[in-house]
Amino acid sequence: MFQRIFRRNRTVEPVATNSLLPDPMQQFPNPENQELFSYLISNWQSQKLPPEKVFESSPHPELIELFDELSGAFGVRDIKKATIYGKRLAATSDNLVFAWAQGMRAIFIRLQPGKHAEALAAGGRLDATYPPNWVEFLAGGTRMAGYNSIAWRSVILKWMEISYKDCIGLRNQP
Repeated sequence: MFQRIFRRNRTVEPVATNSLLPDPMQQFPNPENQELFSYLISNWQSQKLPPEKVFESSPHPELIELFDELSGAFGVRDIKKATIYGKRLAATSDNLVFAWAQGMRAIFIRLQPGKHAEALAAGGRLDATYPPNWVEFLAGGTRMAGYNSIAWRSVILKWMEISYKDCIGLRNQP
């Protein structure tokens, strides 16, 4: 059931890549990642960024440090992390990416549609220019109201853990 929710009953065709560009599926082989990876490759190509920068370009070092800290803060040791196409990725042991970071403050978390309203109320944002079901949170609490603006780390951590558990649950679905 969750697979149908995440896929939204559509087929995602792989993006044709320049043969010099690496395929992220080599590092995180999970069919549920195809839509995200197609987006990353397409975005890289549209910016006409050089192939040799695929692994060098990354989010701000402080964001990487925060992202790695948060994605490892809920007691799971087998989270896989890598930086590719200017994004820092975190994936389950089944290679399903459940969160990614970019720029100076943006952290994206894969959430089921039924959780979007609550995540948006907590300060998340959906943007049609990104792949579906990825809710953006900003480090520092921007867009978070009241207590959430002070406790922004715990808000992001909560949603990362929910996403991780939902993604792990996908492997248990028929």
